[in-house]
Amino acid sequence: MAFGREDAEAGATFDLPGRLKQLISMIRAALPAFISLEVRHPGHPMILPGDATHLDQVVINLVHNAIKFTPPD
Repeated sequence: MAFGREDAEAGATFDLPGRLKQLISMIRAALPAFISLEVRHPGHPMILPGDATHLDQVVINLVHNAIKFTPPD
């Protein structure tokens, strides 16, 4: 994460539901069949400050851990 560093994209914003929609569609294609992914969000934009790539890294790490530590049935 970016603790203690200056943000190169100071003042950047992103739409959380829109970004998750893009990211999740890519992630679903790579998931094993024994893992399902459900995303819930409001049907309207949620503009947040920050760098969307940091969100991408967090979500990808969470999904990677789910794949790694969830045993198949």
